[in-house]
Amino acid sequence: MKKMTYIQSLGAALFIGILMLPACTDKFEEMNKDPNNPVDVPAYTAFTAAIVNSVDHRLGGGWMNHTYFACWSQQWCKIQYIDEDHYLLRTENQNDFFQTPYNSYLMDLKLVIDKTKAGGPEENLGLNAAARVLRAWNFHILTDQFGDVPYSEALLGIDNPDNVRPKYDTQESIYKDLIADLKQCNTDLKSLQGVNFGNGDLIYGGDPEAWRRFANSLRLRLLNRAAGVVNVATKPWDQAEAEITAMLANPAEYPMIESNDDNAKLEYPGQLPYRNGTFNTLYTRT
Repeated sequence: MKKMTYIQSLGAALFIGILMLPACTDKFEEMNKDPNNPVDVPAYTAFTAAIVNSVDHRLGGGWMNHTYFACWSQQWCKIQYIDEDHYLLRTENQNDFFQTPYNSYLMDLKLVIDKTKAGGPEENLGLNAAARVLRAWNFHILTDQFGDVPYSEALLGIDNPDNVRPKYDTQESIYKDLIADLKQCNTDLKSLQGVNFGNGDLIYGGDPEAWRRFANSLRLRLLNRAAGVVNVATKPWDQAEAEITAMLANPAEYPMIESNDDNAKLEYPGQLPYRNGTFNTLYTRT
């Protein structure tokens, strides 16, 4: 009887030990990582997200063009959310224009720029310059809409949670900094001598020369606007006209968009959910 009890006890102990074997691991950290919500991503994937989200928001889900201007110019009218047909502005849309860039694609672009800068973990001069061009496009729209906005201290809270009150930079200082950086982008992209800078670019497929054209054309747009603006000292920015003249006189150094083939555009496959943002948003509302 004692022998039987001993055998039963030994068997129970072995059984419990076997059950415990799978639970014994020193890889709890890996087990608790959600593969669907990574804490870090390659720069090129963040660039892809920034392209899609910024284009969707600015030209589709951002509402400004199709919800406001299209209604006000009588290009179409709506059967839902008809405030704009009555020339009324909805507060939630105004908040969306301001908040979404900072909460979404400008954050992605900061990640790309930080990772790909000289000495960064994914150093890539071409991708870095392309991200700065897209950043300039977004910030110029933002300051055109609201005037003074967070710029030089914007998004610093990503690295420093205590930095939640960025200063508002003047529109003039933002324009001048964007214009200067776009000039540097042209120089950086030129230095690649046409060598493709890699994956993630849904606009030009990593072609540095195409991004040069976009950068210079965008810079010319900003200079043209700045040339006609009088600053707080009631003096026009004389340098703008000189910069315009210099760019137009030297197309080899400052190539620009010359035809529709050069346009910066995001092509949608056409299947859900990858359809044009305006179509997706207003399919049932126009």
